[in-house]
Amino acid sequence: IPVTNMDLTGLRLSAASNLALFHTDSHNNNGSSIWDLNNTNVTLKGDRTILYDVQYHSGGLGGDSGMVFDNGTITADNSTSYTSIYDGTPNTYTAQNRYVFVTIAAGGNLTRYLYFKNEADGNIYLNGTGDTLANFASEDSTSYGGTYLENRGTIELNGVKSMGATFFREYTRSWVRFEEALSLNGDKSVGVAFTYNFNTNASNGAGGTSAPAVGYERTEVKDSVFNIKIGEKSNPGNADSNDTSIAGSTTALVEEATALYFNNGSGTRKDYKIMHAQLDALENAKRATLVSIVKGKVILDGTDTANRLKIDGGTSKTGINNIAIYAGATGTPGSTQSEIESYIPLTITNSDLSTAIFGEKKAVITNNGDITISGSNGVKGIIIDSGAQATIGGNIILTNGGVYTDSANVKTGSVVLGVMNGSMLTSNGIITADVHGKESIAVYADSSVISMTNAGS
Repeated sequence: IPVTNMDLTGLRLSAASNLALFHTDSHNNNGSSIWDLNNTNVTLKGDRTILYDVQYHSGGLGGDSGMVFDNGTITADNSTSYTSIYDGTPNTYTAQNRYVFVTIAAGGNLTRYLYFKNEADGNIYLNGTGDTLANFASEDSTSYGGTYLENRGTIELNGVKSMGATFFREYTRSWVRFEEALSLNGDKSVGVAFTYNFNTNASNGAGGTSAPAVGYERTEVKDSVFNIKIGEKSNPGNADSNDTSIAGSTTALVEEATALYFNNGSGTRKDYKIMHAQLDALENAKRATLVSIVKGKVILDGTDTANRLKIDGGTSKTGINNIAIYAGATGTPGSTQSEIESYIPLTITNSDLSTAIFGEKKAVITNNGDITISGSNGVKGIIIDSGAQATIGGNIILTNGGVYTDSANVKTGSVVLGVMNGSMLTSNGIITADVHGKESIAVYADSSVISMTNAGS
């Protein structure tokens, strides 16, 4: 169904349920069900307004159901009042919890895909509190079918605690592809939150593929692609969390955002094998984390040579105190809850107080990608604490690691390796360290074990 040359507004003031502008109940008895929005602008206002929700249903021969958006702008705005065009009545509301794409669990024939595609000239801006780009909640299919989100246009999350993609069950044949970057510009926002098993690698657990039905759209399972940038733009004035626990909180910086978050609540946890990842914390990022794992095992595959973890504070060194990889747990675990294997390069440039890898609470870390750090003061290479274990096969280069002095004249030195409180680190790569200032140190151990081969200089 083509929808062209229109300006649409959805406003939900307040109620117990959501309001959706477009809905598909996927019987699909006579073909695929596709909404095609072109040269159309959509504004989502109020509380819990949805652009597009879709569900499975009985019947049909397996045609897919989705929405394609191009040549237009979707905005979840941050306005808090509206005057009725009918009687002039003023209404006030909270700009929060809007969704662009939602799938619904409703049973029926699962042999079809539910999807949303933002194409090259599609623009999406989520500016409220707790807005979500995509919420996967429909049933999983292990033969043919699932849910997917693809972006080839512009998507910016500008509000506080916004979410890119969330999952409310396990998925076997589904995917998320940010082929063009998802931009996180609001405090405490998350790019993708993995709370159940999710197969990010098309070759693992993909299941069989049904024969295409004549006249029906069919889709082959794909790898997920995570191209996410934190703090590429300054934080919009309305999107600051004003959290006093964030030292030096300012409206200009994007604070405590996370690109990929893993807290796997599945009963039998499976590995997350990430085949394509370009994750950046840039000049407006503060206390950002590129990969955060509190439960589950993550593998950052190095086959795609474009893969990277990058922290770059910019020429003015405004991006500060960020972490590339965090692995730990909640509470005080009795056993390992998080594991990470990384085979991709990691760089930190002009970003004071930033850390390449921090592991704690019995986390297990394997890093075979090279770590390169330059132009940063008070910076950390690999720090592990409270019973964590790390095996380092990649090289570590830290040049001109100096001392950071804050506004209260508190000094923080640079450290290449720090191992504390019953932790163990084995390094087989070459370490090249250039740190200066009496607060800095190349290698530090406290009640822990460090084994180094090819120590370098």
